[in-house]
Amino acid sequence: AAREGREQALLGARRRDEIILDVTRRLMSVTDLDALLRLMAEATTDLLAADRATIYLVDQDRGELWSRVALGSDELRFPIGAGISGEVARTGKTINIANAYADPRFLRRFDAATGYRTHNLLTFPMTGQGGAVIGVFQVLNKRDGPFTAEDEETLASLAASAAVAVENAQLIAGQKRLWESLIETLAVTIDARDQ
Repeated sequence: AAREGREQALLGARRRDEIILDVTRRLMSVTDLDALLRLMAEATTDLLAADRATIYLVDQDRGELWSRVALGSDELRFPIGAGISGEVARTGKTINIANAYADPRFLRRFDAATGYRTHNLLTFPMTGQGGAVIGVFQVLNKRDGPFTAEDEETLASLAASAAVAVENAQLIAGQKRLWESLIETLAVTIDARDQ
């Protein structure tokens, strides 16, 4: 029985690793930030057998976190340091909570506004190449009990891949904005000369 249990655990770990590798491959081929984050949120909920996932990006200029993708809810914005996700963005440390309402950092207003009830949650930082937190993953309501250390490892693998993909997508978007600005400046200059 013990041998059979070990074999099942190895098969589960192998399946998880294959899914993470597949998601990572797909992440590296997506350059649209919204599509990329939606893929991450869906993969996270599937892998961790959870209800919902929200991916927050850090807006350094405004000192806020904002949900670019929130499966099951609308966009959310709040200050870095506020709530569980804000605390993870501020400290760069993972927070795994078995009972959300027992933790004073939990922002109940989001549940009140949406009618959703958060039971347990796992919140993990997404760090960029420079080591700064560029985003936060939050996964809500694991279906078969609290999140485990194995879930934390899974989310760590996904977050590492996502950080690279997010930075690449942001770089491409920045280059596109720069290019469009250059084209617009050239068009205005040509219009001004051609009376």
